[in-house]
Amino acid sequence: MPIYKYEAVNYDGETVSARLDAGTQQELIDKLREKNLYPVKVEEVDLSAGGMVLFQPKVTSGDVAVFLRQLATLLQTGVPIIESLDIIRSQVHRAKLKAVVGDIYENIHRGLSFSDALKKHPKIFTRLIINMVESGEMSGTLDQVTERLATHYEKDEKIRKKVKSSMIYPMVLATVTVAVVIFMLVFVMPTFIGMFDSSGVELPAPTRALLAMSDFLRTYWYIMVFILGGIYLGVKAYGGTEEGRMRIDQLKLNIPVVKRVMSNLITARFARTVSTMLYSGVPLLDAMDNVAKVVGNAVAANDIQNARTEVRMGNSLAVPISQIEYMPKMLASMIKIGEESGALDTILDRTANFYEDEVETSLQQLVALFEPILILFMGLILGFIIISMMMPMFEMVNTIS
Repeated sequence: MPIYKYEAVNYDGETVSARLDAGTQQELIDKLREKNLYPVKVEEVDLSAGGMVLFQPKVTSGDVAVFLRQLATLLQTGVPIIESLDIIRSQVHRAKLKAVVGDIYENIHRGLSFSDALKKHPKIFTRLIINMVESGEMSGTLDQVTERLATHYEKDEKIRKKVKSSMIYPMVLATVTVAVVIFMLVFVMPTFIGMFDSSGVELPAPTRALLAMSDFLRTYWYIMVFILGGIYLGVKAYGGTEEGRMRIDQLKLNIPVVKRVMSNLITARFARTVSTMLYSGVPLLDAMDNVAKVVGNAVAANDIQNARTEVRMGNSLAVPISQIEYMPKMLASMIKIGEESGALDTILDRTANFYEDEVETSLQQLVALFEPILILFMGLILGFIIISMMMPMFEMVNTIS
């Protein structure tokens, strides 16, 4: 439901201002009059600009996928677009998405097209969605377009979840390793200091190093927090720049164990997006411009734009794609077959299915590789700490003997 900011005058002539949600502007005015308030100014909050109440969860790509699936189902059963949106907004539970759907509903009521209503929320609905909806409106195939979009976003969301879930175990294992090391240095090591000092035994270098680290962490822990926080913020800020994004994304494509995952992910997104847009009647050049914005890698986006330039000059799409080192040769071969047969959208759809499965396989292999490495690393660190603590004890026993 849309949210409005208003200024109103009460019986005493005092001006009051606040926010209130209402289905329409007229409904808001009726609510104010019931409270003996007379509106002077009413303004709808711009949801896409972040004008929502703080701490409301944002609209995710998963929410967009669900919205598109519901809309496609209703349109395919013959329900008009305006009634479909009304049904969807009555069923949505997430406040922000409910407000966005309500805003689209109201804008269509005012005479805007569906695509123009979507344009008012650019942070939620991508150019891919808007361009395809425009194409569907012109061709009268909006039900088919929304079905295709729903499938596209469902598969993309499935890949996102697989990537995130695959990273959970390695991250938990790394976090536990760091936590155990800090616990031993801060709480366990100090219990041995008195015993080592009273023994008079000369401590070996590893033990002295650990005791120094323990003392530093206990005394100057805030410096470590400051340094780590500064590094995190610095990397995040650098990653937000164009140069930073290019360097970080290039690094992902250079690390051997990560390169295969990224290659499959980029290929799957490229094939799926171009296929979806071509199927809906969007020209190839426009499709490539859109895929460059959603591929999720700055290096790949730049290479796709360069390939688009080649296509605009009259070259086959297969030629520049075959020259992109991290994209599999199979993709260029499939594109060539699709161009020659006139079924590029169908060929790319099947290619996307194949590489989406490859993403899952390569992720499983990556996790299977990282697990023993992390466990070995954890064992080496803990083993070093334990041996460093035991070495002075062995020396004390030898001295007593």
